[in-house]
Amino acid sequence: MDPNRDVQWRQFPADLLGVALARGDIQAFALGDPLGWVIRERDGLREIANNLDGDYQHRACCVLGLRGSLVRNDRPARVLSTLRVDLPYPRHRDDPALVALRRQVLEQLGLPP
Repeated sequence: MDPNRDVQWRQFPADLLGVALARGDIQAFALGDPLGWVIRERDGLREIANNLDGDYQHRACCVLGLRGSLVRNDRPARVLSTLRVDLPYPRHRDDPALVALRRQVLEQLGLPP
């Protein structure tokens, strides 16, 4: 299946995706957690794929949402937020160079590793 050629993409408010599915307006939806998980559990849906399996299993870990002004105006907070999220990712834990870089950046920010 080619998602650009074989899928008709439609927009719905995230909280109405379960309703649209039940009504037959859509056959599937893509949505991040936690709302995707809530709808899946509440409506007894089956998950087809996520970023923790298949081709993306070792490519993606997390999505980090930051307020625009924080990203633009507070670089230390932005760096710290990213580093705090990255640590659980196995590639970062198992790579001594990345662990050392993370420790160095945290030290420069005056924060505990």
